[in-house]
Amino acid sequence: MTNISIEKKTLATDTLISGVAGFNSANRCKPSVCRNINSRTLNMKRPKTLLLAWLLALLAPLAAQAQFGGGSGTQIDPYIIRNTNHWIELADNVGDGEDYYKTYFRLDADLDFSGTTFKAVGSFVPRNERKFRGHFDGNGHTISNVTYTASFGCGLFGYAGIGSIKNLTLGGSSVITSSQNVGGIVSRSDRCTIVNCHVGSNVIVQANTKAAGGIVGLLTRDTFGSSGYGAVIDCTN
Repeated sequence: MTNISIEKKTLATDTLISGVAGFNSANRCKPSVCRNINSRTLNMKRPKTLLLAWLLALLAPLAAQAQFGGGSGTQIDPYIIRNTNHWIELADNVGDGEDYYKTYFRLDADLDFSGTTFKAVGSFVPRNERKFRGHFDGNGHTISNVTYTASFGCGLFGYAGIGSIKNLTLGGSSVITSSQNVGGIVSRSDRCTIVNCHVGSNVIVQANTKAAGGIVGLLTRDTFGSSGYGAVIDCTN
């Protein structure tokens, strides 16, 4: 009788330890029980996986709009540049190799770089060229009080390719200097269309050796055999 009582207690203890009927003292389960357990586990994980996928899909557009001051970079919903930090973000991204081909930007406020380190968008330092190939609409705003000196090529845009820059003014007491290829708006333009851009009368644009222009320092063709040098339309300096 004692042996029978101990065996019953052992079985009960095994059941409590396993938490699932069908486990034995070796912590193994019968095949039919294991199949049921695995099925229930998978069914519990599946809703969590679907919920995570739904959340990622919902947050993806918000993550895209978190860039700059908003927008998605399309022609009807351009990325918004609202402050000097957004401008520096654009310059850094182009410096890291993003050319923004067929991507649209709009300046929504005047930018004053007084006391703030300026960075040009793009550069064409030999063997380290970084080209902006997007479309930038200054929207009638002014970037002012820029103090910028570079060893080779200098401008608000250091290197602009196929794309456009329009409705933008460089003003205030800005001083932009380099050894060569200096432009108030664009240092070097490879088939970029520049429209309705202006450089104020108090701005200094200076090249120490050659190639300086109020709007563009140097116009070139970036591909051998390509036609045209871009255009500069309705601009003043």
